[in-house]
Amino acid sequence: MKMLSSTKKLDEWLAANRKNGYKIIFTNGCFDIIHYGHVVFLHNLRKTFGDKHLVLIALNADNSVARIKGLDRPINDLKSRAIVLGSIRYVDAITAFGDKTPERIIKHIKPDVLAKGGDYSNEKIIGEDFVKSYGGTVFKGLYVDGISSSRIISTLNLPMAVE
Repeated sequence: MKMLSSTKKLDEWLAANRKNGYKIIFTNGCFDIIHYGHVVFLHNLRKTFGDKHLVLIALNADNSVARIKGLDRPINDLKSRAIVLGSIRYVDAITAFGDKTPERIIKHIKPDVLAKGGDYSNEKIIGEDFVKSYGGTVFKGLYVDGISSSRIISTLNLPMAVE
């Protein structure tokens, strides 16, 4: 797994792999606590699209996770989330973004496949219209019922810190 920590590194990785005939699958998210549903989703990407596709994940930066999930999140910082996610064999590269939505990074990367987990099945995926406009594919993965980072956290009943 390759961590693409700058726009320059991201652009070099994209150019080199596209030159070698690879297609880019893009997905994004907080991936705060990696669970079975994440692994099933990533496995299905590889199974569906094959080895000539590379999976690039854009992780929400810590401040972005806090804006989306609340000030007590993320549980794991960006570096920790990237290391754990990067240890999954279906992940080829990881980058990060701090915007509220991934729209800008999707437009920069111009992925061949835009993928989201099945929990987005009734919602329009950010970047969907853009990706379809140049012939890209939008993939909605299966949802593993009852599994989410938020649900796992809620079952822990952790006491809040007292000052």
